[in-house]
Amino acid sequence: MAHFRKSLYREVLDKLRAEIIELPEGTKLPPIDELCEKLRVSRTIVREVLVALEREGLIVRKQGLGTFVIKNEAFVHTGIEYLRGLFNIISSSGRAPSFLMNECEKLFANREIAKHLNLELNAQIAVAKQLYAADGIPVLYAETFVAISRLPGYFEKFAGIFHANSEKILFDILEKEYGVSIKYAVAEIKTFLSNKKLSKLLEIPEGTPLVFLSQIHFDGDGIPWMYSEDYVNTSIFTLKLVRKRI
Repeated sequence: MAHFRKSLYREVLDKLRAEIIELPEGTKLPPIDELCEKLRVSRTIVREVLVALEREGLIVRKQGLGTFVIKNEAFVHTGIEYLRGLFNIISSSGRAPSFLMNECEKLFANREIAKHLNLELNAQIAVAKQLYAADGIPVLYAETFVAISRLPGYFEKFAGIFHANSEKILFDILEKEYGVSIKYAVAEIKTFLSNKKLSKLLEIPEGTPLVFLSQIHFDGDGIPWMYSEDYVNTSIFTLKLVRKRI
């Protein structure tokens, strides 16, 4: 009996793994009950399979939201606390947060951005260019691409709201003005040597090591709404990662 159960577990694991590999990143998996019915196995086996797939880095489970496909084992899954809290993080360190740059312009999605946001090539997007400061010292430069082709009023409405709410973060604008609530992000962390443009913005020598954080931001249905690229001056702004044993 135990051997049969182990074989069934392995069969379900292999089958679900093969299906997940073919799915786009950010896809939300069906609820456990639907998976049980589809795979004709018990809830216990499905749960064990999902735990194994999460350990393999193929899925991420978010309490109250569901289970989502990810594509890279090196990805770090950031909580909404960090996403909403840059100004608060700077404030809690005893420094005064501000924007040294907070601009918005219209672009058309190239292949990379279209892929990240699941848009058609040349779809209308907005890019917000923001330079965060602590006590007037630049600490982080971010470029955030927003899928405004899905929003009513397109760029004209979005730009008007953006400029009228210059101190609000993009997550709040999407939620309060459009009813789009960002629930989670999939992020990749790399190192990056500062080029001429970033050196001027962050007031650091060219070639200074930075942390590069690229993130795709999803709503509760797994729809990508924003893709951001953050360049962090870690000599001032320190990032810490807490890892838990599963």
